Amino acid sequence: MTIEIRRGIMTTSRICTLLVFVAALGQSAAQEQSGQPFTINISALKPAFKLGARIELKVRKTNISNHDISGSVSYAGGTIVGYQCDLRDSTGAPVQKKERVNPSGPPIPTELSARILILKSNESVEYNTFACKAFDISQPGEYTVQLSEPISGNPDDGVVKSNTITITVVAPPPEADTPK
Repeated sequence: MTIEIRRGIMTTSRICTLLVFVAALGQSAAQEQSGQPFTINISALKPAFKLGARIELKVRKTNISNHDISGSVSYAGGTIVGYQCDLRDSTGAPVQKKERVNPSGPPIPTELSARILILKSNESVEYNTFACKAFDISQPGEYTVQLSEPISGNPDDGVVKSNTITITVVAPPPEADTPK
């Protein structure tokens, strides 16, 4: 390779690196101006869930601010405490929550746990949750899910909403008659 070609490749490489850096900086600045210090990205762990099965989601929280934020998470019965789940059926109607067994008393989680974590700028954390288990998903079909989390303990600060995903709930196959 000639020296001129090497210089051209190195210059092009430097320009591409600079453009990627400037684009990332601009995106980060725009997100910071929106007042949202983090993003939430969700995905389903499976393409389809059987009717009655718990719907498990993967949650990825990324700090897009220029300061440390909490990445801590508390679980109650496999559900992340603090997230709100917006679950809608194929017509866009909100899915109703299940009736509680003991409506006069507080819900009693079966397991409690916590993970304490500080996220530095541009760091992410991933965890799984059964965020929709309080909802009555008694019909097969397609549903959309979106999670939201308060930015802080102050309600005036608003919430950060995740991407919206579509999940499929399928009826179990009919049991075949077995000869006796």
